[in-house]
Amino acid sequence: MDLTRDPLPKLMWQIAVPGATAMFLQTVLNLTDTWFAGRLSTLAQAALSLSFPLFFVLATFGAGLSTGASALVGRALGAGDRNAARCLAGQAIFLTLILGFALMILGPAIARPAFVSMGADGEYLNLCLNYMNIIFLFAPVFLLLSITNSLLVVQGDSRSMRDVLAVSAVLNFFLDWWLMGGGLGVPPLGVAGLALATGLVQAGSVVVLGRRVFRTGLFLTPQGQYAPPTASWPGGDGPDKNFIASSLPGFRSALRPRLDLQRELARQAWPPALNQASVGLGIYVINWFVGRFGAEAIAAYGVAVRLEQLVLLPALGISLAMLPLAAQNDGAGFFERAVEARALAVRWGVRVSVVAFVVLVFGGYYLMGLVSPDEGVRAEGAWFLKFDACAFLAYVILYINVAFLQGLKRPMFAIWIGLYRQIAAPVLVFWLLAFVLGLGTTGIWLGIALVTVSGAVIAEAYTRRVVRRRRALLNPPAPPDPEGYGQGRGGV
Repeated sequence: MDLTRDPLPKLMWQIAVPGATAMFLQTVLNLTDTWFAGRLSTLAQAALSLSFPLFFVLATFGAGLSTGASALVGRALGAGDRNAARCLAGQAIFLTLILGFALMILGPAIARPAFVSMGADGEYLNLCLNYMNIIFLFAPVFLLLSITNSLLVVQGDSRSMRDVLAVSAVLNFFLDWWLMGGGLGVPPLGVAGLALATGLVQAGSVVVLGRRVFRTGLFLTPQGQYAPPTASWPGGDGPDKNFIASSLPGFRSALRPRLDLQRELARQAWPPALNQASVGLGIYVINWFVGRFGAEAIAAYGVAVRLEQLVLLPALGISLAMLPLAAQNDGAGFFERAVEARALAVRWGVRVSVVAFVVLVFGGYYLMGLVSPDEGVRAEGAWFLKFDACAFLAYVILYINVAFLQGLKRPMFAIWIGLYRQIAAPVLVFWLLAFVLGLGTTGIWLGIALVTVSGAVIAEAYTRRVVRRRRALLNPPAPPDPEGYGQGRGGV
């Protein structure tokens, strides 16, 4: 797979479909936890929903490092500099381990005050802590999963994550049932069992994906014997049968701290990390406002968001393909090809949005019933999904443009649009609609849709401006022609 030469529709399909399938399976993992929690109680289901903002603390660092690594490694590969790609990948893994162990230690300290501020107390608070403290214990694993997957996707391999998650979904269901309810010498662990099952499954996934990264030859030194991917390995992704032994010297050297590369990674990583942090803060803001209307409303929002993620998967797959296509093509000097890829992604996104609108508007109530047995939760979640359907195309436009800009090494926009869309606008709009106008949860659902649409308009306008400016730099206007040559006045 050559991201700089193969036909764009073929590449988009080859990256987006396995990537979307992988995210579907990841969402199934999350929904499995939510489904089992609902069998315990509505309060347990609400506890998992309230854990979203803290879970996004992990996602923040994972998204930042993986996006930064994807942009820089992708550009290095596009320019043909495999040594730079190897060193950047090693430094990304080094930073991932440092941050992962820091979060494992600091996470539980911030969990209690965070949950209390969102209205949790008594049994509700205990359920939240029982779940989230176990998740923080596996913080290094969650971050490593993000970075290993990104190192595969930037080389065009989104299939490995899909394959791993297909197995993980089955294992997670069994582990949820076993660890939550107990048996075979294990006492019933409740929501802590759901968190432990998730951590164990993710750890196994890291081992498999790590091996796949070595098989690509990414960590072979310039003196190593690199061979292109062949069909000799399952999936055709291994240079030779001693891929680990051949790559270990290069991997160890790539892990040695390099402050220059770490600074470069940090410049690319902190904008998407802050963008992801704004998502976590945005969920915190939504939970704070929704929490004023009780645990049932919190549970409805939590279940509906997970269902929304299922329907968003094709769009997320398209944006997943957008970043490596933009990074490698722009890195190789093919800017117009990167722009063409963005236009293709938007066209596909419009088609996906039409289907999503029909599914969410007419099937939302049925989908909610598959996850939650509580009629109040089901009705409120279906009402939210109707508003979400109206803003679906806006989500698609946002994701595609942010990924495109990150591929061009312009990650700062993600911060500003994230702060606007997740914090600044929602606080004002939710307060106005829900409390001043007295619309209650309906005001919050309407506010989410309005803020998302306005964010998409801003993102599209900014991206078009970037494209115009880049074209002007690459194709400057011709110098003045005072003698009139070439203008029909006798010029030759």
